[in-house]
Amino acid sequence: MYIKQYSKPGAMRAGFEYYRSVFEDAKQNREYGKEKLEIPILTIGGEAGIGNLTTTTYQKVANNVTGIMLPNTGHFIPEERPNFLTKQIFKFFGNSTSEREWVGLDTIYSEEIVDPRLANVIAPVTNRISSSYCW
Repeated sequence: MYIKQYSKPGAMRAGFEYYRSVFEDAKQNREYGKEKLEIPILTIGGEAGIGNLTTTTYQKVANNVTGIMLPNTGHFIPEERPNFLTKQIFKFFGNSTSEREWVGLDTIYSEEIVDPRLANVIAPVTNRISSSYCW
C-alpha cells in the first residue's frame, strides 16, 4: 500500500511536508491552545504505538475529549484494526450500521475498500503517517 501510494508523482514530497511543518504547527498550536476547545474530540492510540499520549495531550487543550487506547495495536491503526476504527468513527459522528455490513473488514488491508462509505473516512487517515489519530 505505501509503496504504491508513495510511488505516485509528488507523493514523497507531500509525505515529507507532514514532518517539515512540525515547527510551524507547534507555534500555531501554542497560540490556538490558549483557549480550550469545547468541541467533542475523539483520540485513538495504539498501545504499542504512543498509547494514551494523544488523549492526554488533547485534554490539556480541550474540555470534551474521548480517548481510546487499543491493546495489541501499534503504529498503523487503520491497517491493524480497520473494523474497530471505522465503528468508532461512525459511532463518534452519530452514524450506525448493522453488524452484517461489517463482515470482512477485520482483515489485512487490501486495495479495495469493502464499504464505499469508508472511502472518505479511512483513505485520508491511512495516507497520514501517525501513530495516533484524532477527530
